[in-house]
Amino acid sequence: MVVLGETRGGFGVTPLCWLIQGGARGDQRLNQILADTQILYNLYKKHHWLMRGPTFYQLHLLLDKHAGEQLELVDAIAERVQTLGGVAVGDPRHVAEITVIPHPPNGCLVDTPLVETSRG
Repeated sequence: MVVLGETRGGFGVTPLCWLIQGGARGDQRLNQILADTQILYNLYKKHHWLMRGPTFYQLHLLLDKHAGEQLELVDAIAERVQTLGGVAVGDPRHVAEITVIPHPPNGCLVDTPLVETSRG
């Protein structure tokens, strides 16, 4: 089994056994992944709530589905950290400190065609 984790050049795949064998360092890596997964969950929910436009309903459902999948991952990763003897990061302030996911702009996303969005 592998998990998505931060590497020097960005994101990459980390074998789960490396995290398990890493002791405290493994806990730190898992907590980093846990923090990032919590941020992704919250971003999906943010855009789920704030979506507008002609395909609102379809995107609203899709974003909610993805948020639910992230929430399942949050639970699984946190339980793994605890099982390995660590302390799972759960405080939103701590999550915000250790995440590597950049802070998105405030406000709503308007459902616009990809061509218009990519023109910037």
